[in-house]
Amino acid sequence: MGEMTPVERGEMIPRDALAETISAMMTPLLSQMAEIISRTNTAMEQIAAAQRMQSERMSELERQIRMQVTLTAAQVKYLNQEIRKAAEGILAVYGADDAAAVRKLGGCIRKYVCAMYGVGSVREIPKCDYGAAMQLAQRWMDADRVAEIVREARERKTNGKADDHQ
Repeated sequence: MGEMTPVERGEMIPRDALAETISAMMTPLLSQMAEIISRTNTAMEQIAAAQRMQSERMSELERQIRMQVTLTAAQVKYLNQEIRKAAEGILAVYGADDAAAVRKLGGCIRKYVCAMYGVGSVREIPKCDYGAAMQLAQRWMDADRVAEIVREARERKTNGKADDHQ
């Protein structure tokens, strides 16, 4: 065994050796504490990294769940009403707002909105995208399709009047 220190022997430590004795006693303790703190920091960094990864996975899972929850029946109804309203508004500008033209243009708008979400029906649009789908319906404009439908509506109107006169 090693030699006993004056403190272990129960002796008084001279004043000039006190600082040295305290330092000799504290150095191993401080070294152990530094090692414990270092290990604790490493463990906390690993826990933080694991929590970040878990948070990212949860966010992705939440996004996937949101994308799988589709519009409610009421939202489908309102979106279809908005599509019809948009079609009527566009056709009214050209004075070609007969029912067939509204249905046809509404179908074009509906097809566009569905295509933007990669779905076959407005019922399949993710619920979280309801507001964006409404804006797509409101802002839709395809001048070529509108011109075609307006032309067809005017032809129907002209042919309908010609039939009335016969």
